[in-house]
Amino acid sequence: MIKPTCYHRNIEYNAQTVMMVLEEDYIVYLRKNPNGYSSYNETTKQFELLKEVTAENTGLSCRWMVFVYETVDIVFPPFPMQKTTRHQTDLPPSLGPEDYIDEFVNDLLPIYEKGFLVGSIHIKLDDMTILLSPNGDINDLIIDAHLSITASSAASNNKVLAVPSYLIRQIILKKLRTIPISWLNFDILLCPINQNNHWYIIIIDRKKNLILELDSSVKHEMPRLTNMKRILHILHLQHFLKTHKGIDFENHWKLITFENEPTMQQTDSHSCGIHLLLQAEAYVKNFKFLQIQGDQLQQYRYRIAEALLRKGEPNKNSSSSGSLLEGIPDSNRSKNFRKSKQQEHF
Repeated sequence: MIKPTCYHRNIEYNAQTVMMVLEEDYIVYLRKNPNGYSSYNETTKQFELLKEVTAENTGLSCRWMVFVYETVDIVFPPFPMQKTTRHQTDLPPSLGPEDYIDEFVNDLLPIYEKGFLVGSIHIKLDDMTILLSPNGDINDLIIDAHLSITASSAASNNKVLAVPSYLIRQIILKKLRTIPISWLNFDILLCPINQNNHWYIIIIDRKKNLILELDSSVKHEMPRLTNMKRILHILHLQHFLKTHKGIDFENHWKLITFENEPTMQQTDSHSCGIHLLLQAEAYVKNFKFLQIQGDQLQQYRYRIAEALLRKGEPNKNSSSSGSLLEGIPDSNRSKNFRKSKQQEHF
């Protein structure tokens, strides 16, 4: 039995791997097996049974060591949270798509023949075609790119991280190897989940001690509770390693869902990703959540496309240089485009 800290109960464990740091920072990896310990051979890339030296002697010569344990017990117990609602009365309404935005986007797309980059994400014209298709199921590239735009456009008093969807996938599948950045450096975390051909998002607001599970199809069958526990476990673990204290989700945090919000539910089987992006943007920008009508979906698809094109940079092989929308304020783009269209008729 082992008790990791005074904040944990006793758990049963099996020691699996020991990392020992010797003099001059030389690292030795030992693994327990039925016949004793085996050592990792850098040449063969295999663990080989220790023959000439015991694990005890190796341990005595090391500067420090890290033990890796395996346990079937729950180290961080489940955390039931009190549900609440978001008070939106005094919030401004979310912005709707502008007039002529579809013609605006359609005229721009051929210029990005070889696709474009949003940060490090390469968006191809095929991705945009799916986005603009009425029955298009948008992919992870569109999701990650637009969430990164939302994160970068947050108010200066909020640091927002759009966690890549592939990283969230590794977390919920328990295949995570490493996290490239600490979540504790951010106020809001955007965690998009794709499972059973459906997108939804978990937003973690560390300033407000608030978890939002924004799902436009709550009847879609999936392990939502398990997904949330595994994502929050990462935050809990990082917080514990830094502060040596757990997070009291049960008493100090609250949960918001769309479970009893029929006006927040999609009416088709293809717009879950659209709902995810628009509702995440509304929350980060402190707008009211959108009540998206079926006849508005296509215009909202074009609005998302416009945002991607606005932030997109041409590929190196493209003849264009710089964003075509650079220097044009958002509110003037459709007006300028509409004016040019009207002039074509004279």
